[in-house]
Amino acid sequence: MNKIQRFFSACTFDVEENPLIERRCEESHDYTNPHQQGCALTGPERTGKISLLFQYAYSIVKESEDSKVVFICSRHAATPIFKQPDEMEALKRVHMRYIDNGTLLRSYLSNIHLLPLDSLPTCICIDELSTILLQNQNQQNQQLDDTQVGPPFMDPSNIVHIKTWALLQNAIQFIGKKLNKEVNFVVTDSLESTGFFERFCPLVLRTQIYREQDKNNPHNIPDLRGEEDDTSVQVYLQVTRINGNGDPYRTRVLYHVSSKELVLKKWDYTL
Repeated sequence: MNKIQRFFSACTFDVEENPLIERRCEESHDYTNPHQQGCALTGPERTGKISLLFQYAYSIVKESEDSKVVFICSRHAATPIFKQPDEMEALKRVHMRYIDNGTLLRSYLSNIHLLPLDSLPTCICIDELSTILLQNQNQQNQQLDDTQVGPPFMDPSNIVHIKTWALLQNAIQFIGKKLNKEVNFVVTDSLESTGFFERFCPLVLRTQIYREQDKNNPHNIPDLRGEEDDTSVQVYLQVTRINGNGDPYRTRVLYHVSSKELVLKKWDYTL
């Protein structure tokens, strides 16, 4: 199962509208070397990123009874949309950890080597990384010298990102050596941190509201309301960066998000 497939490991397939959707998903291209660490899922709010991230976590623990996932999010994070899974026991190995600011997150990553061997995760998932990091950053920024000059990507917020990213990489490498297996991490982000991720992350995905061409809608204005659910929305996911380059396959994944379910509708190259 490749990294994009993992984001849809427990969703509903719209086989009525697209009978080949499961086959297209199974035959999709693999994107990165399994030895490469890090994946970022970016995009605006209300596009189901936390639900996709939770499905990614579920796919990890479902594969092996030895796998464990730490799922880090804010106490105020949205509830993932997740249907009744096939293997309830696997969900017990997804450990939720509520962290509300960057200081606590960096403290956790710095001390992960103190965890017992049987508690070390094989994957770390972090929901809304920038939101967590910036919770206590504004006050710290006021203490910085306004005359400080540096490269564009070294502004105060990105410095915090870089420090946290380095700790995350170190934690993953430490766990990999201890467990003698491949360990990875995935983050989501709604803020405009795409430049940072494209510089430091081997695989960057982005969600966007899907604007389908419609003759009755010449200005292509999206209708975000579903027939039965005012919060439903159609979203497509694409690869924006892979190893510093664009996606050679130009893959587009279309899915529908509502308050009740996440439905995979299309897995095409020409959305």
